[in-house]
Amino acid sequence: MSFVVREPGAGLAPFVKSLWLHRGEHAHALERVLPGDGLQLLVNLDRDSLTCLRGDEWRDVTRIGGIGVVGLRSGPAAVDPREQRRIAGVAFRPGGAWPFFGAPMDELRNREVDLGDLWGPEARVLRDAMGDADDDGALDHLQRALLRRWPGNRQDPSVAHAVRALGAGARVDATAERLGTSAATLRRRFLSKVGTTPKVFARVARLGRTLRSLGSGAPTSWAAFAVEQGFVDQSHLIRELRDLGGLTPTEYAPREPGETLHVVID
Repeated sequence: MSFVVREPGAGLAPFVKSLWLHRGEHAHALERVLPGDGLQLLVNLDRDSLTCLRGDEWRDVTRIGGIGVVGLRSGPAAVDPREQRRIAGVAFRPGGAWPFFGAPMDELRNREVDLGDLWGPEARVLRDAMGDADDDGALDHLQRALLRRWPGNRQDPSVAHAVRALGAGARVDATAERLGTSAATLRRRFLSKVGTTPKVFARVARLGRTLRSLGSGAPTSWAAFAVEQGFVDQSHLIRELRDLGGLTPTEYAPREPGETLHVVID
């Protein structure tokens, strides 16, 4: 099993966290994926499909072609890792994806969209080229595709500021006031450029910080830990993890260290 992570070139770095490629087998048949703060572009190089499960007992199934975009989620989903023996992806920074796709990001919220619907035939050409290449070559193809659509320094400064502030735990109303705008205006811009509301983004970001903090082991006091992470109390933490992730703190066990958003189901 191998997992390659590549930092983006300087031009892409303000928009992209990383490009990555995973190759290998997992023993389990299903894993829960918790919400993250950035969109993902996925390329399944093992088979020409991407499958996502939601709902009660994961009965709601979405299946698209082998190259697609995963919008921001406000709840858990599940995937079968046996269908992803060789898969590559782009992890976008919060608010970093919108210049590459030509669509309001909230249209992708809680959805998986075939990249061909956004990029046309180029998406299929890209997947075919990546499939014929070795792992390093596949990532080269993926980076070149992003560079062809690189928007230059096309960022929304107010949204970028709000992403940083909310990601660090600032309140939505205080962030809007600091930007000299209304909460309603910030919400509209956030939906279009980030893909969710400022409030949901702040909740997901707080949960992400909390799960990363749990990487060093369970706290000696859950009540104190909850307050340290920005929750009102322990019951607030439990509600948020259940609402956003569909599980309790004692059920949370990441697939492996560093993979805080992936939890083995079966």
